[in-house]
Amino acid sequence: LSAFYQYATQVVFKKGGMVKYLGDGVLAVFMDVKDELCPEEKAVTVAREIIEFVKKADPPEPDRAWVVGVAINTGKAMVGYVGTQERAEFNVLGNLIKMTYRMQEHALPNRIFGGTSTAEAINNKYLIQKAGSLTMISSEQPIQVFEISLAKMSPFIQIENEMSAAFKAIAEKFKARGS
Repeated sequence: LSAFYQYATQVVFKKGGMVKYLGDGVLAVFMDVKDELCPEEKAVTVAREIIEFVKKADPPEPDRAWVVGVAINTGKAMVGYVGTQERAEFNVLGNLIKMTYRMQEHALPNRIFGGTSTAEAINNKYLIQKAGSLTMISSEQPIQVFEISLAKMSPFIQIENEMSAAFKAIAEKFKARGS
């Protein structure tokens, strides 16, 4: 766990984020900074690096690998130090954080989930697919959840299902020509 914390913290700091430790997890916060990558892109980059680290890490038991779930959510939250004169700690509070935590619980194994605002912010740079919805006590409407996968190499790349159909059509043309 210490190695995970060390690595995750370094990766988050490298991208200009702040870290809050949560049990065996990490909450990273990225602010919007002029002339830098958007916070959502920073978060996806960090998420992918952490997932790769976890995949390569020595397993906790010989027949059981480490897994991680990542959730990225965009919006407003209360960020700062809370506590008393004797003890204060960095914290991030609000419904946004509760929603992000719920998404993360479902992002196993080694997947990246995002909320609607996050998906909209990075839609042109990553493949985004609707993963479903989650019900929250604090919300009348279910929250839409999206899976964030590969970085787009070209702006015309579509979601995987559409690409599969396109590849099948090309394969059919090659078969018809006898290639």
